[in-house]
Amino acid sequence: MRTKALFLWLTLLLGGCQATHTLKAPEVDYNQRLPVINVSVMGLPSWMLRDELRRRGTFDEVKAGRSADGYNVLVIANSDVGALQPQMFLSAFTLFLVPVPVSWDSTLIFSVSHGTEVLGVYTVHNQTKSWRGAFNASGGQFEHVQLIADTFIAQVLKDQPFRREALKNAAGI
Repeated sequence: MRTKALFLWLTLLLGGCQATHTLKAPEVDYNQRLPVINVSVMGLPSWMLRDELRRRGTFDEVKAGRSADGYNVLVIANSDVGALQPQMFLSAFTLFLVPVPVSWDSTLIFSVSHGTEVLGVYTVHNQTKSWRGAFNASGGQFEHVQLIADTFIAQVLKDQPFRREALKNAAGI
């Protein structure tokens, strides 16, 4: 009887580690190639977003900063990703054995430009709820940013601002 109760308790404890998102995972063909982009991020740890864009391999290269003659993505985020959440102290006092509920809410505006010409503006919103503890140290934070990056890539692939600009330049030649 004790082993069944212990097994049930462990299952419930570990089962709460799954994250739920308001954003659905997009269907993306990551084999499509997009040009090199320079990414500047405000309001979110920039390395997280750039790493997710690099990891997907859709863009030829993802650089930090801005280029005068290249493709740029300016990201303005209203996000609590990377921020300290007070309930984490409770989990820390128990050596992270007691998971605590956490949530991440982000609205990101991606402005894609070539030099000074804006090619497209994309908005992505995601809200994630999860549990954070010893078995889920990130609390769904990385999955939250990954889903945002995937959605941005899907929007760019659908809209094709780079191809549109290339066709416009070819017509003007």
